[in-house]
Amino acid sequence: MLLLLTGAVSMTGQELLYDGQEMVVQGNVVNKGKIKSMIPIELRGENAKIDNLEGEGSEIFAAGMIVGEGTLVDNKGTLIIGEAPRELVIGSNHYSIGDFGAAGVWMTENLRETTGLTENASGTNSTNKQYTHVNKSAINDVAYGLLYNWYGATLGQNEVTDNQGNQSGQTQIQGICPTGWHLPSDYEWSQLEEVIAKEATGLYSTTLEADNSTDFYTTADFRGTNSGRKMKSTTAVNVQDTDGSSNAKNLGGFEGLLTGSVEDGTSSRFDDHAFWWTSSTGSWKTYAYRRALTWSKEGSYRNQANDKSLYYAVRCKQN
Repeated sequence: MLLLLTGAVSMTGQELLYDGQEMVVQGNVVNKGKIKSMIPIELRGENAKIDNLEGEGSEIFAAGMIVGEGTLVDNKGTLIIGEAPRELVIGSNHYSIGDFGAAGVWMTENLRETTGLTENASGTNSTNKQYTHVNKSAINDVAYGLLYNWYGATLGQNEVTDNQGNQSGQTQIQGICPTGWHLPSDYEWSQLEEVIAKEATGLYSTTLEADNSTDFYTTADFRGTNSGRKMKSTTAVNVQDTDGSSNAKNLGGFEGLLTGSVEDGTSSRFDDHAFWWTSSTGSWKTYAYRRALTWSKEGSYRNQANDKSLYYAVRCKQN
């Protein structure tokens, strides 16, 4: 059920109580009573004024200017000023997404789609289009996403054999990504790393220091001074400290989880590394570019995986 209030909404001296599924207020909002809700309320408008706010188990999102006067019961509700979280829904899967400026709109959590693929629960290397599970356990699917070999990530849509590294304008490969999205190229990953590294106002990370390195597009191995730290989640997937400072996935951060990989049937680097496929081929037919983060380094890692049959995570970018 959706409750939609449009235009100027004035509730002077009144109490608005709503316990349905979703409420959206569009337009200028003046509320001198109380808003009480057990569900998220989204306020949209150039000027939203709440003079007396009380939240109970709710999150109240205000997009645009907002003046909040009165008391917010912090242990019962949350007032978030800024854009409401964005979400992509594919069947039963819900993905947080974030806008990274010049680098475009990306998923801020790992993919867990399986259409057109076969499961390889053992995680043995394969040139078939397959997926497996983080740390070889399906219990991790919702929290951490799935792992794919390169053939599954691309759905076999890129057969180019020459090096596609650092090529701008590369043909988009949709692969396992949903319609309207694609598996990012090596160049697009470099753009993302650069944008996150150079941002210093807290938009993507709590690290308020711009990394103005110039080697994001030309250097292999670790690049930059803090790009990796800004991309890493603060949440450990096991016990290893991440040394990350990414904002949460629903608050604009990339939130890279250190979910490791599966290689030749063995879970590898679980809780201390993260790996993602790009759509770009490497120097040889069996190579493809990848990205990685590690708990022990503050830079982000770029190189060529010498085996496309390994299982890494996937993030998708909007076309």
